[in-house]
Amino acid sequence: MIQYVGYLMMAKMALDGIGGYMQSQAAEQRANQQASLYRKHADKRYNLALEDASQTEKIGEEQAQLFERQGNLALTYEVNKGKQKVADIISRSGSSGAVVGYGAPRSVAMTQALANKFNQDVMRENINTRAMNARVTAARNARTIRRNAAQEREYYYDMASMQNSAANNIARMRPLTLLTGFADTGSQMLSMDYSSRVRTGGGDPNQGRGMSYFDSLYTS
Repeated sequence: MIQYVGYLMMAKMALDGIGGYMQSQAAEQRANQQASLYRKHADKRYNLALEDASQTEKIGEEQAQLFERQGNLALTYEVNKGKQKVADIISRSGSSGAVVGYGAPRSVAMTQALANKFNQDVMRENINTRAMNARVTAARNARTIRRNAAQEREYYYDMASMQNSAANNIARMRPLTLLTGFADTGSQMLSMDYSSRVRTGGGDPNQGRGMSYFDSLYTS
């Protein structure tokens, strides 16, 4: 009877070994697949972030150019209006018989021309400031997007490396795991065989019966 039990245990040991080996391979494969997924996910999100950063810069440039176009139109209108004011002063002074190039008429015309220049300079400064702010803000936001994307990609790549390391550890431990399983089953068989020999041999294992494939251990 003990022979059959031994054969069953050997069969179980073989099946457990095969099953453990296949489970170990599957775990290793899953870990490597997860690592690959982490890297693909990281690259996809990083590329999307780069596109987002470029789009942010593009929108900022478009806003800056819009501010410049609108501002230049308003500035052109202001320049023409200022010229008209000076022309009106000259026209009124001339119609009254005053000499425009001298005295009070000249002072009034110069004052108006200086006021025009000041207003136009302020407008130019505002145009440049709004355009510059749009470009600077867009560039800063784009840098933030790229920096965050790089950090996120690094995180996922680190996760992938951990999965690859786990897969390598599984592969390295596979022989030891199988050996441990075989040793455990083997020790159980030896213990069972010894107990059978002691029981059937009246206390002397060398005189008792056990599993035939362990007989060599008890021959003097």
